[in-house]
Amino acid sequence: MTIKEVGQEYPWLKVGADIGEVYGPAIELAKSGNSADQGRYLEALIHYTIHTNPDLSAAYAEPGGGQIVWDSAKETVLSSIGYFAGYFEAGTIELVYKVYKAIHPVFGFTTPTDSVEVFNLGLKLGSKLAREREEKEKDIPNGRS
Repeated sequence: MTIKEVGQEYPWLKVGADIGEVYGPAIELAKSGNSADQGRYLEALIHYTIHTNPDLSAAYAEPGGGQIVWDSAKETVLSSIGYFAGYFEAGTIELVYKVYKAIHPVFGFTTPTDSVEVFNLGLKLGSKLAREREEKEKDIPNGRS
C-alpha cells in the first residue's frame, strides 16, 4: 500500500485530520470482527503516520531506514489507538486492545473506571513530565529551548 492508495481508499486520512477521524474507524473495525479490514486499516494508519511526520518520512526514505521507521510508526499508531479507545466503555477498550494488540500510553492494558484513579494517574504522569522538562531546561543556556 502506498500513501497515494491510502488517500484513495481512506480519504479522511489527511494532514489536519482530528483524532476521531483517524482512529474512530479503527474502533468500528474492531467491533466489526473483520480481521482483513482491521489489518488493512492498521497498515494504512502506519503509512499515514510516516508520511504526515516529516522526520519519519525523511528517515523512511533513507537506505535501511524502512523497517526501523515502520516499527516506530506502528508503535505510535498502536499507542494512539489505545489512547483513543480509552474514551469508550470497558468492553470496547478490551476489544480494541485484543484486536490490535494496542496499549494505552498511560494505563497500559488496564481499564480504570474510577475517576479518582484516572485523575491520580494523570497527575503522576504530568508531574513526571514536568520534572523531565525542568531537567532539560537546566541543560539549556538561559533556560530557553
